[in-house]
Amino acid sequence: MDQMNVDSQDLKDLKKIDKRVKVNEVSKVRLKARPINVKVTALGKEEQKLVKKWSSKCAEPLREFCTSVLTRLLTYFTSKSVDNILSEATRKGLSLEIILILLSQYDLVNNDDTN
Repeated sequence: MDQMNVDSQDLKDLKKIDKRVKVNEVSKVRLKARPINVKVTALGKEEQKLVKKWSSKCAEPLREFCTSVLTRLLTYFTSKSVDNILSEATRKGLSLEIILILLSQYDLVNNDDTN
């Protein structure tokens, strides 16, 4: 992941959003894994449409990052489950960029936090 320059106002904004995040509000929405025997090497039309839909909602400086995270998520999870969790989280008032930043920190192969 590329280093990003973040000014103090951005940090304040992120801290405000972080305080508003309530894990249990989104906990009912689960990502559904793709079957293990399915190897996705290229995204299909449905997945490409979903990436375009959500990445276009990201702020311009983070759009390429959002596209990358969404593409990675769709390699491991169904497009319907990714769409559902992003819809639910944004409906709860969470920033799409923050959601994708948090999801990018998750080790999808081993199903754990990379930190």
